[in-house]
Amino acid sequence: MFRRNNNQPIKLTDSMLQARWLERECIRLKKLGLSYANIADLLIRAARGEKGTGVNLPDPELLVLAPNYTVTTMSCCRAVKRALNREPAMEAEEYRQIDTARLEEWLLSLAAELRNGNPEAIRIALGLLKHKADLNGYAKVQPRQEVPAVGLQIMINTAPRADWSGGGPYVEIGTNGDRK
Repeated sequence: MFRRNNNQPIKLTDSMLQARWLERECIRLKKLGLSYANIADLLIRAARGEKGTGVNLPDPELLVLAPNYTVTTMSCCRAVKRALNREPAMEAEEYRQIDTARLEEWLLSLAAELRNGNPEAIRIALGLLKHKADLNGYAKVQPRQEVPAVGLQIMINTAPRADWSGGGPYVEIGTNGDRK
């Protein structure tokens, strides 16, 4: 851990530079819609010198990746989370909007197959809608809470009652077995 007082600047280590590069590349590739497994695979292939992966390698004057560089799917996921936590909330909301727009484009591309009743297209569309609901936070269903029986009974009657002058439905509240 690095401690910093007012007189000493933080010294950036290779591991810190590598972590920031990983975060930057993972977030960039995630914006393009790649899965974490695909991101990890592309990063490994690019670090081993393969061309055409679409990965921006770090400046070799600042950081050189080891020839046996590897990264896991979970590391990519954590890197994206760290990057999003470091960014302002407004940018995280922008990513949510980008993902929502991408999902809507995918749904639109399935429209013809959905109209034809293609079961595979329906299954995919339902998965996309579920992901969209999870992403935007409106899929969280509150579990139904049962009210414990404490002896309170509420009845709504729709038939007119002789001593009720309102002429419409009325509510009876009382304890179990004790009707008013």
